[in-house]
Amino acid sequence: MRTTPALLALAVSLAPAAGCDRPAPSRAGDPSATGRRPNVVLFSIDTLRARNLGCYGYERPTSPTIDALAKDGILFETVYSQSPKTGPSHMTMMTGLHPGAHQVTNFGSADPRSLSPAIPTLAEILKENGYATFASTAGGNVKPELGFGKGFDEYTVRSGDVDRNVKVAIRQVESHLASGRDVPFFLFLHTYQVHDPYFPPSECAKRFISDRSYGGRIVDSPHELARIETSPDGQHEAYWSRVDRDDPADLRRLVDLYDACISATDSAFARLVDALRRKGAYGETIIVVTSDHGEEFLEHGQFLHNSIYREVVHVPLIVRLPGGRHAGRRVGGIARLVDLTPTLLDLLSIRTRATFQGESLFRDGAPVEAPREAFCEWTTRGEVSLFQYSIRTLDWTYMLFGDEAFGLFAAKEISERANLLDANREVASRLDLRIRRLQRDGEAFAAALPAGEEIELAKETRAQLEQLGYLK
Repeated sequence: MRTTPALLALAVSLAPAAGCDRPAPSRAGDPSATGRRPNVVLFSIDTLRARNLGCYGYERPTSPTIDALAKDGILFETVYSQSPKTGPSHMTMMTGLHPGAHQVTNFGSADPRSLSPAIPTLAEILKENGYATFASTAGGNVKPELGFGKGFDEYTVRSGDVDRNVKVAIRQVESHLASGRDVPFFLFLHTYQVHDPYFPPSECAKRFISDRSYGGRIVDSPHELARIETSPDGQHEAYWSRVDRDDPADLRRLVDLYDACISATDSAFARLVDALRRKGAYGETIIVVTSDHGEEFLEHGQFLHNSIYREVVHVPLIVRLPGGRHAGRRVGGIARLVDLTPTLLDLLSIRTRATFQGESLFRDGAPVEAPREAFCEWTTRGEVSLFQYSIRTLDWTYMLFGDEAFGLFAAKEISERANLLDANREVASRLDLRIRRLQRDGEAFAAALPAGEEIELAKETRAQLEQLGYLK
């Protein structure tokens, strides 16, 4: 990444890991220790909140494969997303920068642009260090036009259920391993299976439906929805118009379908894990499972992911290291999606001059708890502009709505219902200053770089985004 002296000075204020052109301390991926660096699989399950996984304490059997991976790996207990939206959150994963710094938004925002050419992605850095890089994604707001394709040898988009994405991923892995190229690979796998409308395979739905006598109007298949509303741009609204938010049976039905979608995703992931084992690659692969954001089911009076409360921004993060190092560890403190790229580069002992606002979650090859602060931002610009910000510490969660303080919650009060703002104005003032500094730093960082290209929305992308509810 080319930087000016002014930009380098700004980078120092941005992040603990800024300008890290030193050897990473970890030995997990040191080629001098293993002969070559390990493979990397990054699986992002769009819209998956942490609390609905067994390894995070959920009582329903939604995730046996992911739970098994957690036992064979490291589970970070408190992980926060930096945005409740797909595009900005995933780009934060891929760059180690906050959304305000990398400036990538969802397609539905005003004037969407691709990532600045001056910002390197994880795939680009790995490719420069000898990795074969490929992706199997469901498209939408992780389409290559936004910059997600940078650094990938192959970036395949298949909308639809998770089976499609996993089949492509298995084909990519097997093709690479059969090619005879003695280089490690990086696979980015992404699915919208858990995203609304919640349409699990029928066999999964049957296992999770709790009310067999349900008499409501919620539909559970795309075919049924298409019979009700034939136009793709009206289907998302039609789906939610049939939900009675005042009926507990409808809430249970939505959660049942959501959980069944998680189960379907978990089963598909099992096939990828089996393929890695079958090809002898599992033992030499770093596997990461995470999500861009969670989902709300009326915890704060809404559905979907249009807020920055904990149920929306608390996401899973499981890291399985080669050889099962630190297997079964559960790590407290605070971790963030902005830490993902610097963490992987640390584990792989890769040097880079890229600027990060995140930091490695490991030290000397072992996971560490840390009192990090987690910044989250959701900004939309258009006919209606919306600005929401939060900052979370080990003690507090503070939220801004526009320029107005919205809430202050004790971190231990995970429901985020007891607003302590009036009684703790000094704490709120301190955290407010921190948010505003992070806002300014992100804007200054973005302003110092060349802007990304303007994006013209393709017809098929628009149709998919309409079905997912991102466009109307």
